[in-house]
Amino acid sequence: MTIAKIKLLTFSVFFDYLCYLFNFKIATILGYEDLAMKTSIELKYLPLFFGALGFLSASNTLNAAETTKVTLCDTLAASTIDPAKVTAGVAFEQINVSQAEPACKDALAVDPTNPRLQFQYGRIFDVKEDYASAVIWYAKAAEQNYAIAQYNLGSLYEFGLGIAQDYKKAFEWYQKAADQNIAYAQTALGILYFNAYGTSQNYQKSFEWYQKAANQNDAFAQTQLGYMYQNGYGVTQDLKKALEWYQKSADGGEALGNLNVGAFYHNGQVVAKNEAKALAQWRIASNLGLVEGGVELIFSWAEAKFPDWLPSVGYSLPNPLPAPYDIYLFRQYPSGSATIYVGYNFSDKHLYYFGPKSGNKLLDLGTLEPFLKQALEYEKTINPS
Repeated sequence: MTIAKIKLLTFSVFFDYLCYLFNFKIATILGYEDLAMKTSIELKYLPLFFGALGFLSASNTLNAAETTKVTLCDTLAASTIDPAKVTAGVAFEQINVSQAEPACKDALAVDPTNPRLQFQYGRIFDVKEDYASAVIWYAKAAEQNYAIAQYNLGSLYEFGLGIAQDYKKAFEWYQKAADQNIAYAQTALGILYFNAYGTSQNYQKSFEWYQKAANQNDAFAQTQLGYMYQNGYGVTQDLKKALEWYQKSADGGEALGNLNVGAFYHNGQVVAKNEAKALAQWRIASNLGLVEGGVELIFSWAEAKFPDWLPSVGYSLPNPLPAPYDIYLFRQYPSGSATIYVGYNFSDKHLYYFGPKSGNKLLDLGTLEPFLKQALEYEKTINPS
């Protein structure tokens, strides 16, 4: 007999006893029953009455325990950022699909409507890049208001993975997750509001959502908040606060934070110009895998090694470089009537030079790697510790 059937039977006994008491009370008032007989029957049923109450309470506790019961699926597929997880969780890229998939399938066979297990099963398909199946399982959990599943489902809608790209639906699911305090979803909402994806552009709301996520120590949101302060989007421009948030982001392991802290030291904004500290920050960013960190190191190394090619540093739009300009990370070097540029093209991943040494034509310097190796050695001479 199932727990549910036992609970129903127990409740029936409990209800019958209450009905008996009510009917007997009416009979007594009307004088149809002997009070001693009533008392003896009440005492006879009293243990059953309290037993029923005890069983109902225990079965509710049992149901709660079943909901939070740790399964092998939890051990192998729980997310580290899921606030409802019952284990430490596993990083996305570390999920062992061959072990986790059968474990979660077995767990769902026992508890098929559990949103935590549904979400974790969805993660396995996500890792396998079977996005259509991931959508199905994330949706099952998300529709039960499982917060982290709502965020993941929003991501699939945003990028069109396993389902047609739909910024509006992405926004809706992110909103649900953000309202449940999922920091990643709050950051995602900030991005959508900033770029007018799935909603109207609103820098103030973008700032507010970044702030919520940043206050939860989301390092990427802290970088975005620094950018908002630096450029006055949705808030009064404040370079000091921008640097503070960039530094918090860097301290939290976000390479973009290091990149921007390095730029502040390089440019002498808010803090005194300090190239050694700039180089140290860019080295960290490069070591964390951010190509822009390595590029900035190369630029500074090139300035020191080739002062005749790159005489003095400044910044402006790279008009001589071919459009689209935003594919370049560059520095500009005004020199008398000449304008010199050194830039990195994100499209072909090559370094370029433009200036008198190349006859004012773009000179393809090749890939980063040989230059980065020399730049890192240069940084060691500046920061030997």
